[in-house]
Formats: sequence, structure tokens, C-alpha cells
Amino acid sequence: MTTSTEDQSRIGQAANEHAEAARRYVQQLRVFYVHAAVFAGVEIHPQRVTKLFDEVLKRTGASKIRLHDLRHTMASLAIEAGVHPKVVQEQLGHSAIVVTLDNHSHVPQAVRRDSADKIAGFFCE
Repeated sequence: MTTSTEDQSRIGQAANEHAEAARRYVQQLRVFYVHAAVFAGVEIHPQRVTKLFDEVLKRTGASKIRLHDLRHTMASLAIEAGVHPKVVQEQLGHSAIVVTLDNHSHVPQAVRRDSADKIAGFFCE
């Protein structure tokens, strides 16, 4: 599948925006954990966590994303940063590493270009 430079730029911008939202969310989450610790032992409904996440996005001006998207972003960024896929698999609770790699590993643009250059080298010699 070939994507235009404009598409790649848009995808990269969205990834950066999601990563920034994740960083902001983690900062806000620290505050949430402090408040939750005060009410230790009280169940918090998952929908409440989602609502809090949506409030954080709104307050920080980040684009609307699903809370679950942070899981994917974290895993993808971890693998791209060089964290061993087995570690990411365990963090995510996947039963097999192939699930982690299929869902969260992406070939960076620089690697694609390098691959294309190497293949082109065979034809240009």
C-alpha cells in the first residue's frame, strides 16, 4: 500500500498528538491516583475512568481519542523505542508475542526508505 507524503505527515502528526495526550494524561492520572488512594477500597466503575479521561482531554485541549487508544500508542511507541516485544507483550497481557507484534509494531518511515534504497541498489549497479 502506497501512501502520499501528505498522508504520512497527517499520520505522523496524529501519532505525535496522541503521544502528547498520553503524556498529559499520565500527569493527570497521577493526581487521579492520589485522589483514588484517599478512597482506597471503593470501587471505581470503568465508565468513570473513561469520563475522567475525556475531561482531561478537554481541559488540555487534546483531540478526542478513546482511552483504549493510549494502550495501543504506548505499545507502539515502546516497541519503536527499542523495548523488547516480550516485555510489551507481558505489560499488555497478550497470550502470544505474535499478537503484540501484529497489532503494535509498525515499520518506521526511515526503515522503509532504507529498504527501498537497498533494493534499488541491486537494479542500479
